[in-house]
Amino acid sequence: MRKNMGRMMAAVLGIWMLLPGLVVWAQAPATTSSEAAIGLLNMASVRASAADVTQAAYPDADDVLVDDHIVVTYEADGTSVTIDDTVVKVLTEKGRLNNRVLTRYFSASYGSAEFRLVQVIKPNGRTIAVDLASQSQVMTDPSQMHSNIYDPNHKVLQVTVPGLEIDDLLRYVSVSKIHKPRVPNTFSDYQLLEYTSPIKSFTYDIRAPKELPLQNIEIKSPAPSGTVMAAKEEVGDRIIYRWVASDIPQIFPEPDMPALYTVAQRLLVSTVKRWEDISQWYWKLCEPRGKHTPAMEAKVAELCEGLTDEEAKIRALFRFVSQEIRYVGITVETEAPGYEPHDVALTFENRHGVCRDKAFLLTVMLQLAGFEAFPVLIHAGPLKDQEVPQPFFNHAITAVRRSDGAYLLMDSTDENTKQLLPAYLGHKSYLVACPEGDTLRTSPISPAAENMMRITTTSAVDETGALRGESTFEFGGINDNAYRGMLSRRSPEQRRQFFEAVVKRVVPGARLTAFSLQPEDMQDTTAPLHLRLGFAAPSIMAGDDRTAMFEMPRFASRVGVVNFILGQATLEKRRFPFLTDMACGVQEISTVKLDPTWGMPESLPSYPEVDKDTMTWRRNMTFAGDVLAMESDFTIKTVEFSPEQYAELKQDLQVFEANARKMPIFDRERRRSEPIAAPTAEAVVEDETAEAEVVFHYRHYTLLSAHEYQVVETVRKKILTYKGKKENAELHFSFLPGTSTVRLDYARVLNGNVSKEISPAEINEMDAAWVASAPRYPAAKILVANLPGVEIGSFIEYQVTYHYRNQDFFSAAIPFRGFDPVQQMQVVLTAPTELNVKVGVFQDGILGDAKSRGPANIFAASNTGDGKVEWMWSALRQPAIRREISLPPLTSFVPTVMVSSGAWKEHVQKVNQAIAAKIVAGPKITEAASRLRDLAPLQQVRAVRNLVAMSVRPAGPSFAELPLSSLTTAEQTLTDGYGHSADRAILLLTLLQELRLDAEAVLVASGPEHPELRQAYLDFPTPEFFSEILVRVRAGGQVIWLNDIDQYAVLGSCRHERLPALRSNGKPFVLTLEEKYRTRTEKLYDVSLDNNGAAVFTITETLYGMDYAAANKMFAEQTPEERSRYHQTILANLAQSARAEGPLVTDFDSYPGRVTYRAKVP
Repeated sequence: MRKNMGRMMAAVLGIWMLLPGLVVWAQAPATTSSEAAIGLLNMASVRASAADVTQAAYPDADDVLVDDHIVVTYEADGTSVTIDDTVVKVLTEKGRLNNRVLTRYFSASYGSAEFRLVQVIKPNGRTIAVDLASQSQVMTDPSQMHSNIYDPNHKVLQVTVPGLEIDDLLRYVSVSKIHKPRVPNTFSDYQLLEYTSPIKSFTYDIRAPKELPLQNIEIKSPAPSGTVMAAKEEVGDRIIYRWVASDIPQIFPEPDMPALYTVAQRLLVSTVKRWEDISQWYWKLCEPRGKHTPAMEAKVAELCEGLTDEEAKIRALFRFVSQEIRYVGITVETEAPGYEPHDVALTFENRHGVCRDKAFLLTVMLQLAGFEAFPVLIHAGPLKDQEVPQPFFNHAITAVRRSDGAYLLMDSTDENTKQLLPAYLGHKSYLVACPEGDTLRTSPISPAAENMMRITTTSAVDETGALRGESTFEFGGINDNAYRGMLSRRSPEQRRQFFEAVVKRVVPGARLTAFSLQPEDMQDTTAPLHLRLGFAAPSIMAGDDRTAMFEMPRFASRVGVVNFILGQATLEKRRFPFLTDMACGVQEISTVKLDPTWGMPESLPSYPEVDKDTMTWRRNMTFAGDVLAMESDFTIKTVEFSPEQYAELKQDLQVFEANARKMPIFDRERRRSEPIAAPTAEAVVEDETAEAEVVFHYRHYTLLSAHEYQVVETVRKKILTYKGKKENAELHFSFLPGTSTVRLDYARVLNGNVSKEISPAEINEMDAAWVASAPRYPAAKILVANLPGVEIGSFIEYQVTYHYRNQDFFSAAIPFRGFDPVQQMQVVLTAPTELNVKVGVFQDGILGDAKSRGPANIFAASNTGDGKVEWMWSALRQPAIRREISLPPLTSFVPTVMVSSGAWKEHVQKVNQAIAAKIVAGPKITEAASRLRDLAPLQQVRAVRNLVAMSVRPAGPSFAELPLSSLTTAEQTLTDGYGHSADRAILLLTLLQELRLDAEAVLVASGPEHPELRQAYLDFPTPEFFSEILVRVRAGGQVIWLNDIDQYAVLGSCRHERLPALRSNGKPFVLTLEEKYRTRTEKLYDVSLDNNGAAVFTITETLYGMDYAAANKMFAEQTPEERSRYHQTILANLAQSARAEGPLVTDFDSYPGRVTYRAKVP
């Protein structure tokens, strides 16, 4: 069952194999090459079954799995061939979008995947075969780079399905082969028999050799309805197993539910008898990699010196591996790539590795220290099914076996944890790898008491109502782990800004007056995380001369992990558990000393107490002397709520929310004495700390001609902090084969007198993220260099050479400051004298120079000779830029050099000429235009817009990143069903010209809006500035912009409003729209109170421009069930106790669009 499941199954199996994936018993056919080519299904029967699949019959489905037959043939050595023949019926626009790209994930180290047949079958029976040669592409999986894993053998196969429409059948036959099983001589599989689409029929056959039969078979979590039948028969030397699932209703995903593959009806099969067999296999795989070195022995001795306590030794070794071995995945092994760890000596020396490498290094170092330690496989997700042993784990950790046989687990992948095993790895399935083998176990849940945030807030309000206060925060367990991890990736200034924002949310109008965060080094996990905030605010009191009320400053609802694990409790009821993943809480004591002018309490809130097996919630407010005090406790005690417990949780959340609104009321006529002095504290700002220092940065541009140039870049950096190590230990260089090349001339890391050169295994070539989805275009690449042995204090040196060919012209915008201080930066540009090169030096950045000229930051020189001119710009001792949120482009405010050899007029002429050459009407274009000729001009434009938006998927890079020679004809783009903005513009222009409509291509930029910054980029052209192409057309008395809006937008709106654009005459302008088409949303809240104090809200949203388009798309594509859940969500976001006072009303048949709903909040 393969529809849209590639990503999910990759997550299921993690580092493990991605296996193939399901009606009554029949004689098993033989698997042949012709069978794989033509498929397994009886298409006459499938078409007859599909006739019953309609939107009326399946109102909540976007598509339906009409039939799917999978045949897996495995051998005694574990190798296998899987044939999958699937037919899906598309029922909605969303279903069409979800199925127009087919995806398979596989590891080339172990197997392969291919599509043998892809067909679109129209309602009239016409079958259109997809040209697999032109529509499919295999690429290196780019998603792994987000996890710092770089394995060129992790592959993605994608096939584009053009021409797919609502009510079509999509049929595809794929073949997957495993030529090398992960666990030798075994076979395991995992199949869902229930999914987010309805299943009419699903057949799953396994053809097993008699010498290796299935040992364990289990069907888990039966679906609410439908049938699953099973059969088994011996045929020759094979045992044939078959499962048939019929008429299985769809699953509706729920927020924070367990992973689908753990709660849906599912089939598990395995030839593995016992978990002990997998345990022993992994031990045997790891054990040869455990040969240690004298350097490792010395490091263990150094770390344990003077320590007598076993716990202290373990923590010392753990911290070293956790924090000094950075997480990077490079596969150099050949026996079981991606499974077996590196040699521990290699991991230790290079100071990098992924979870399995770090876990086994820690294992060996613990063994050297005298501990009985083992590598551990763990599933970082819901509990595995105990009944069927399978090697599907997605993480590796370490265990120490205590004298009583219990295991102490530790995860050295987490670099920021004080806990050896972070709370989020509690209640997980794990398997200790040891010589004698071990069974599947469950990791302990870290109790809430160990994961508490404890806050103490003391404050005072003076006679004016001004507030001053101080809060201290103690981060326990998962709170320490989560916040330390977040803060370690931020500079000191960014940390201060983060908590200043928290203060402002707690006390509107407040400012930070003191800030202290310890330890200064976030990687010092020996010290607890401790925060102290001082704050002050103007009058916080509300009232008059007789009474006053205010909201106490409380941080408990803003700080602490517990506040973020219930955020998705929006549905009224659930089928599946609601996951919190960890038990944790927050406790706060808040006191406010009140000036006598505010009198005595007239009324203090009383609060109910909730204390259950799943949670505790309590508050208590008292007033004594002149101090108002509140104690609060909110603790979640479970890692998941059952559906029944969730129903109680919803009721409790309503109680909590209502009580959180309660405030004390003071009678000001009952006076006291001893006025409180007004606050005088001033804000404290920490100095910014550099993460790395650029000792020297040299860049030399050599222009060989108007269209060819070379760049040599030489860098030397010093690493100052852990964050600096993380940011600089991997180098990424992008290039486009055919027009550019990149060569890493050298890269080395210096630690004292020791220099370590990068090895070939640490340099990998990856694909850009878009490559598989757009096979027509030249595939962009990323060269990734993982530097060895990077530590705090290391020097990094490297040189890289780029060579660019077939460029329109040369341009560069070069900032001379960055987020790291620069001791020396030098840029040299050498160009032929006949080349017209325009140079601009902005000493204080573009905007700084536009306002006033400051002192020279950049020293410039030039000379001419031998037919060349050379410019040289240098800057010394440039300070680091403070890291702030929403910074403008660096070129706007730091010393900058801008260079260009181009001119917009010539550039736009070349682009238009290249576009014009591709505007050729083929038979599909002619036929499409002929259907529209009788329409009025405005209707023609709308129909053309809709045709392209629905038939051509945006894919590929910006057209400006590719040579103009890669532009495609309209006929080809329509046939392929995808294209970048230039190719889609060509298609639009060809159709519009066929209809004799006045249309032109317009280049448009993604920014900036600031006029002075915009002008600088216009003065110094760069081909990438105008990165998209729109089509401007006149019809019905108005100007319409096409190519950045879909069928849900109103004609006249445009995504690029207020941005720079360039017409064919080479003159730039700012794209403006009529007021009514400008993007915005207007919200009107009408609130009335009834006699019981309940509030009735009538909320109306009026949407314009692109906001209209987005909302129109969302509501148009929602099924009835999705619309109901959306209504529940917006009500819960208003208040947990909000109840609908009528239906959700949406009107997008007219413009602007409107959304209205009424709710009552008691």
